[in-house]
Amino acid sequence: MTEHHLQAKLARLWARDGIPGGPNDRIMLLGWEAMLPTWRINDARLHWSEPSADFVGIDRLGHLVIVELKVNLRGVKPVLDAVSQLTAAALLCERSAKREGVLAMLGALSLGHNDRGIRVEQPESMTDFFESHQRFFHLRQPLERIATGTQRVLAVRQPGPGVAGKVLSMRTPAVAPDLDELYAGYSHSRMHARLAKLLPVADSELSGPIHYVEV
Repeated sequence: MTEHHLQAKLARLWARDGIPGGPNDRIMLLGWEAMLPTWRINDARLHWSEPSADFVGIDRLGHLVIVELKVNLRGVKPVLDAVSQLTAAALLCERSAKREGVLAMLGALSLGHNDRGIRVEQPESMTDFFESHQRFFHLRQPLERIATGTQRVLAVRQPGPGVAGKVLSMRTPAVAPDLDELYAGYSHSRMHARLAKLLPVADSELSGPIHYVEV
């Protein structure tokens, strides 16, 4: 199964049931293939100019969630690259205009930039968006704002031996010193270079450690 086919399958499942991998609860799926920080949808027919997040969600507390999907993940350097790629996307998300970005992404998906066969409704305002979040999580009150700090989930279909342990050993938000040391001895990494341009990480930018889930 290719990543594209797996992504389409998971999008249909997660649109109904939510994304696994949150610290305390499922995650509400918002969209997929969102290019950050502009929030345009990655569509080869229109534009494909920035790295895109495989999935974007929101948790019960209002933290946006970036999900990086890998069909196969084996070896130390691919794990390092996946962690770097995911962390860079989360930082770009957190530093973007999140309210406007989420509405723009949902609007683009509702207008047909959507090859997953999933109906996406465009909220008229953030009030509408927060009410849909309230219904999904069965909350007494809707959110008042998107929370500070973006959460990270690494979803893997076929992990190699010890991959979960490798990811969990890099759970700290203080990614710079750890990754610099771990990358020592490996050839140049485009993912590490992309992340390096976004460092340092402020205390509030990442919501907790990476959550790892096998799908």
